[in-house]
Amino acid sequence: MAEAGGNNFTGVLAAFSADLEWNQLPAEVVHQAERLILDTCCCAVGGYALDNSKKFVHAVAQMGGRQEATVVGTHIKCPSSMAAFANTQMANALDLDDALLYQSHLANTAVMPAMAVAESEHSGGKELVTAVVAAFETSARITLSMPGTLRARKGSPNVALDWQDHVGHSYNVFGAAVGAGRILGLRPNEMANAMGIAGYTAPVPTIGRAFSNPSLSDMKYTAYGWMALSGVLAAQLARDGMTGDPEILDGPDGFWHLVGADSWDYDPHMRDLGSRWWILSTSFKPYPAGTWMRNSMLALDQIIDSENIAGDEIERIVVHTWLLRQAGPAVQRQFNSYLDTQVSYPYLLTMRALRIPANRWHEEEVYRSQEVLSLIPRIEFAYDQGATDTIAREMVDWYGRTTKAPATVEVYARGTVYTARSDYGKGDPFQADTRLSDADLCDKFRLHTRDIIRSAHVDKVLDLLLDVSNVQDVSDVLGLLTP
Repeated sequence: MAEAGGNNFTGVLAAFSADLEWNQLPAEVVHQAERLILDTCCCAVGGYALDNSKKFVHAVAQMGGRQEATVVGTHIKCPSSMAAFANTQMANALDLDDALLYQSHLANTAVMPAMAVAESEHSGGKELVTAVVAAFETSARITLSMPGTLRARKGSPNVALDWQDHVGHSYNVFGAAVGAGRILGLRPNEMANAMGIAGYTAPVPTIGRAFSNPSLSDMKYTAYGWMALSGVLAAQLARDGMTGDPEILDGPDGFWHLVGADSWDYDPHMRDLGSRWWILSTSFKPYPAGTWMRNSMLALDQIIDSENIAGDEIERIVVHTWLLRQAGPAVQRQFNSYLDTQVSYPYLLTMRALRIPANRWHEEEVYRSQEVLSLIPRIEFAYDQGATDTIAREMVDWYGRTTKAPATVEVYARGTVYTARSDYGKGDPFQADTRLSDADLCDKFRLHTRDIIRSAHVDKVLDLLLDVSNVQDVSDVLGLLTP
């Protein structure tokens, strides 16, 4: 990667975001944004079921303030910055939210801050969609300009991959600022100020620290809610005339340097701004699971479904894939709380093998059940150099990221070894049979919200969100995402 130069990347992104109009968006981009808004609302409402989400919501409720935006899944209304905080935090609570190229959760901070401000301003759906696209494209380009979460190194004779978590997801603060700023009608110079304010308030990168611990805390692995709060406040302050660093992303001491990246290559993302839409490349998760496990889960699904294998028939499951993580929450086989289950490779495979509904994976009676605990020790992982080589080749073309993480799964049962392979995960948009349809997203919404919002509202919410561009006042939708 090239080192950062002197061009004003901040100013270009600020101008793009401030000047973008709904009628400039291709139809497929508009619809994808509507799908992303629907899915993120699903994740946030579903996330309210978890104890750590309720703690965040309780804190927000105690603060009081203007009742201008809804905390989804509740009857609480509060200042838009605090609603953005709670809703964004909940949108990641289940690990059910989108993933761009097996690295970045962008939708929670691209959608929820813009939505909270849109509700408070009584903005229409076209304004919301435009804001979400601007926010997503901004965050995508900032993260893609920096090294990814994996680093390829040459072994002897094959490639090896190392995790490099130090950069983290703090760049999402810019998506939050842009989404809120677009709703507030910031001009390009004001948008640059908002980005500068947001960059100075971004959280330190925490993912490496979180995954070095044996278990996740209520904070999980990064402070998405705080990025949402900072982004909304930054946009509001810039609207009121406060200045920020208008070149926060640029130069040898720019944001890339502040978050620990060793390089930054912005040129490709300057050239295709407004012609390439990264929102079309994000993956929708069909179940609450860490991003990297979806490929092996899909291969396991193919075996279990086609052969109708019951859990007590399984002697062992062997997953052949790249190295994955070898320590920390990802390899936990005993669970202190539901937080330990969200990224545990053995647990997630167990859920699929036992056909447990995805909305129950975080229930204590599930993760402590004897059926689950007896299958987990029978799940093994084997290194696959071919999978590693595939990812390394992908990283050359996808800015250090990948569209696939191949996995071959063997299920030993009934005296037979059943085998299936999947290059992609369920929800990946890169081939037709893994892409989630609108109907799939609606089914996901119904499953994860049915115990939280009023059942009579569900079908109306789905109709409105999948066509949110034609909603006259976004507050009409938020009012339905309540008990």
